[in-house]
Amino acid sequence: MTTALIPTSGDLATPDDFAPERAFDLDALCLAVDSWAATTTASDTPRRTDLLRDKARMVLSFFEFTHKSPTLVQPLDIRAWRLALEARGLAAETVYAYISRLSSFYTWLRRHPNLAAAIPYNPALLERPTRAKPYQSRGTRAWSADEVGMLLNYVKQCAEDGSLPALRDYALLVIYILTGLRRREVIQVRAGDIAWDGEALLLTTQMKGGQSRTKRIEAPVAAAAVRAYLAATGRDPATLAPEAPLWLAHDRATTMIGRKHRRDRRPDDPLGSHGFVKNLKRYALDAGLGDVHLHQTRHTFAALVGEDAETLAEVQEALHHRDLATTRVYLDRVMQHRDKHSRRIAAKIGLH
Repeated sequence: MTTALIPTSGDLATPDDFAPERAFDLDALCLAVDSWAATTTASDTPRRTDLLRDKARMVLSFFEFTHKSPTLVQPLDIRAWRLALEARGLAAETVYAYISRLSSFYTWLRRHPNLAAAIPYNPALLERPTRAKPYQSRGTRAWSADEVGMLLNYVKQCAEDGSLPALRDYALLVIYILTGLRRREVIQVRAGDIAWDGEALLLTTQMKGGQSRTKRIEAPVAAAAVRAYLAATGRDPATLAPEAPLWLAHDRATTMIGRKHRRDRRPDDPLGSHGFVKNLKRYALDAGLGDVHLHQTRHTFAALVGEDAETLAEVQEALHHRDLATTRVYLDRVMQHRDKHSRRIAAKIGLH
């Protein structure tokens, strides 16, 4: 990861664009935010395109809210923005992420000596809330077996009704639930990362931390779902280029090239994780599950494995956790623990 100062040549923003006496300049701010996002995001991150977009969107939403130049922002502006984010119903961890991104942008700005004088402190750092504890948000609840069935059956029905995106999303959802893999570990899969061994699907992906691992999915439904999707898109796995995206975006939306230019999607454009999450939320609402989060597929996998596992180490291996303590906390938050004592105690003390 590298860190750079604000560019000072060509058409890019310069420190003078943010001088206190200058009017608010959204174009210059967009250029600076794009430069910050690019220089603070590792070039080899698999989800780099998504991260660049998300980081820029979060920071620019603050300046669109305040309509102030960075040099004129005060901690009270950050507080007003935080309250506005909370009023929108955003989760505590999401609000924290927004303000953390803004704080990072200010840290980056203040590396330039001219701006360091104009911005004597980081206003976002003073108003950043305490980070929420892991696995305690509303999105950590594991789905019950009935809820998983409702969701999968609904998406499958949409696919059988002729929806190509639903056929793709059904295959994705099956893989997420059967493997417990993280968001990017499934979305990033390319044609060369899959293979079949009889009815089993072999899926090779880059895990968290950069390690590559092949996951064998024995349940025939996974291989069948992927095969059905490839057949529907007219693609033969044997002839696909290894680097070709497995999951394609099939809608007619436009895609961003930089912050100001758009183009129509091409048929072979890869699906972004945000596109799948948007669809997942719509499926869940239509199926009667309410608001859901993609990471709940991993929590559901953990809870189902934990119910039958003989040791905590078995769950640790299934989740690919490095630390057993992480698995212990994870399970404690996502599992619905069985009651082994209340009936016996009630009977002893005469409660009916």
